Amino acid sequence: MAFGDITVSNGTVSRVFTPTKSDGQTARRIDNATTVVLPTFLDLKHQEEGKVGTAQHRDRHLISLRRTEKDAVTGELNEAVINCTIVIPRTGVITRAMSDEMTNVIRNFLVTANLDKLYRGEL
Repeated sequence: MAFGDITVSNGTVSRVFTPTKSDGQTARRIDNATTVVLPTFLDLKHQEEGKVGTAQHRDRHLISLRRTEKDAVTGELNEAVINCTIVIPRTGVITRAMSDEMTNVIRNFLVTANLDKLYRGEL
């Protein structure tokens, strides 16, 4: 697994996530603009599942963004987590173009208007 910095735009500025640990299947990176006490972590996990040679033989990838903030009134730490799981069969039936299209649908869904409705339970 590649183990270097990842730069991602948050829509306003670029955030640099620097590696903190890796075990071959999981890589954790911390946002350089945050601290160890109030971190934002980007975790990337990879897993192979199912019986080889069957339609159930798949690659599972998890992208997880975790942000910790301190409540100014209570002093309690609060964590928000956004996860994205991608599961692709190894049979080749689902092509790269198909998975790219699926990714684009999700990316285009994640806009403020849709998220507001989602958070209010309207979707």
